Amino acid sequence: MHIKDYLTGDTNTIELYFCPEDIEKGAPVFPIAWNYLPKLPTWTLQKRFDQEVVEYSHRDLIYQYDTATDTQKVLQRTWVQDDFDRKEYTVCFQEETLPCHRFPCTTEINDTQKYYKAQYKINNRMYLVVEKRDPSYIIYLRYQHASQVDIEKMNEDWHSIYHQVRKSIRV
Repeated sequence: MHIKDYLTGDTNTIELYFCPEDIEKGAPVFPIAWNYLPKLPTWTLQKRFDQEVVEYSHRDLIYQYDTATDTQKVLQRTWVQDDFDRKEYTVCFQEETLPCHRFPCTTEINDTQKYYKAQYKINNRMYLVVEKRDPSYIIYLRYQHASQVDIEKMNEDWHSIYHQVRKSIRV
């Protein structure tokens, strides 16, 4: 997979989820959560950021509150495209950070989730993310695009960590 293959005029965020089982073509729902945390090559990565997140959703808006640092943000995520290949699911978004006052009244919330999130920094635009959503884990690579980046360097970093993760969890 090349990052530039997924970049359209609207895409600025790519997430590649590692699934524990093969994804069936045409399945309306498929598992992305692991019952256990597989061994990951985290020792090769620069920094780790931990968060305890409470997330509220309303349509395409997500309000995230980090209980550990008291940080809050509102994201507007618009789906652009997705793709899957055996045990990998890739989704592309147009993601924008909005002021917190743009999130509607709490009576209009569609969903609430609480989870623990560890992000391992690969470079300034790329992270390996592990979310602990009791009792399971979600593992994915996240890339945030900007027009001025060196896409070849990003592709190189992406492939490097992708192959490390894939090798470590597909034993």
